[in-house]
Amino acid sequence: MTNVVTPRAARRDVLPYLVGAATIVIALVFLVYPLASAVFGAFIKNGQASSIANLTLVNFERFFVSASYQRALWNSLFAGTVSTALATLLALPMAFAVARIEMPFRSLILGLSVIPLISPPFIGAYAWILLLGNNGLITQVLNLYLGIPLPSIYGPLGVIVALAFSYFPYVFLIVQGALVASDPYIEEAARMMGASRWHILRTITFVWVAIVLGGSIAVAEPRQPVTKTAVSVAIRPEKVKLSRRGPASDALNAHALNRLEGIVTDVSYLGGVTTYKVKLDTGAVLRSSMANTARLDIDAYHASQRVVAWFTPDDCVVLEQ
Repeated sequence: MTNVVTPRAARRDVLPYLVGAATIVIALVFLVYPLASAVFGAFIKNGQASSIANLTLVNFERFFVSASYQRALWNSLFAGTVSTALATLLALPMAFAVARIEMPFRSLILGLSVIPLISPPFIGAYAWILLLGNNGLITQVLNLYLGIPLPSIYGPLGVIVALAFSYFPYVFLIVQGALVASDPYIEEAARMMGASRWHILRTITFVWVAIVLGGSIAVAEPRQPVTKTAVSVAIRPEKVKLSRRGPASDALNAHALNRLEGIVTDVSYLGGVTTYKVKLDTGAVLRSSMANTARLDIDAYHASQRVVAWFTPDDCVVLEQ
C-alpha cells in the first residue's frame, strides 16, 4: 500500500485563492451591491416596487425641470471649480518649495499634508467652525483687536474654503512627487545656456506640472520648427562631449554639428563621474559629465585647458523665449 503525502508547499498554495475569494465576496457585498442598488433605484419612481417593469426616467426629468435642483447643480459646479482652483494656487508654490528648496522641517510639512487625507471629514468641518465660526477664535480676535469683521462661514464661502483645503493634499502630494521624480538636469542645462528663471519655470517646470495634473503624456517633435527668433538650447551635461580638437572630420562625424570652444574652469570628481565646467568663448558656461572608465585616466582634462565641447542636434531641446 502506497501512502500519498501532500507537500507543505502545495497546502500553502491554497491560501492566496482563499484570500482572493474572500476579497471578491467582500467587494461584491459591501461595494458593488450598494452601488448597483443606488443606480437601479434612480430609475424607479418613488413608492413603486424595484422591478424591471417599473424602470422610468421621471426622476431625471424632475432634476432638469425643478428650479431647486438646477440651482443646486450650478452651485455645486461653481463651488467645485473655485475650490479646485484655490487648492491648486495654494499647493503649487508649496510643492515647489518643498521639492526644490533646501528648507527646514521639510519632513514635518510632508507629514502634516497627509493629515486631511486620514482624518474624518467632520473633524475638519468642526475645526473650521472653531476658527472661523461666528464665535470662532480668528473671528473674535480680528473683530476685537483689529476691528475687521469676517463674513459668515455658513454659506458658499465656507464651503469653498473647506473644499479647497480638503483638495489641497491631493494637488500638493501629486505635484511634489512629480517634481522630485523629474530630471533636474534639464532645468540646470537651460540655466547654463542663459535661460532666465521665469523662462525655465514657464517652459519646463510648469509644463511638467500641467502634464502630471492633466494625467496625459506630451510628445514633442524634435524637428518641429520654432516660431520665434529668440530661443534657448537646453542639453543634459552627460550629452556634452569634450575633445581637445573636436571630432576628427565631418565625414566620420557628420552628426556632430554643434561645436563650442572654451576653457575648463572647474573639475569635480564624483566617484564614477567627473563633471567639467567649461567657460565658452562667448562667455556662457557649459557643464559636461563624463563617466570615469579607469581609476586614473591619463586622458582626463584639467583646469585652464582649452577644449572643444560638441553635441548632436538630437541631444538638445530648443526652448522658445
